[in-house]
Amino acid sequence: MYELLIDKFSPDYAVVDSYVKLSRRNIGPHITGLINAVLRKISGSGKFVFNGKFPQNIAVGLSYPDWLVEKMEVLIMEWMIQLDFVNILIARGQMMIRRNRLII
Repeated sequence: MYELLIDKFSPDYAVVDSYVKLSRRNIGPHITGLINAVLRKISGSGKFVFNGKFPQNIAVGLSYPDWLVEKMEVLIMEWMIQLDFVNILIARGQMMIRRNRLII
C-alpha cells in the first residue's frame, strides 16, 4: 500500500503488476484476480487518503472510526507538548557557582 499511496518513484502499474505476480507465485492463481482488482482500485483512487485533510479524510481513507482518529490526534498533541516541556528542562542554562564577595 505504501508504494501505491505515498511513494512517488514507482509507477502504479508496475507496483500492481509486481504484486499480482508475487501473489500468483506465492499464494496461487485463484487469488490474483482479487488482488489485481483491489490494487487497481487503490491506484485509481487519486491518492485521496493523504491530501492533508486531517482527521476526517484519514478516518475515511484508512477505514478507522472518526472517534479513534480524533483520540489519537489528542494523544499525539499531548505527547508533543510533554516532549517540548522535557526538552526545555534538559536545555536549561548552565549551573554557575560564585562566591559572595561581601562575606568572604
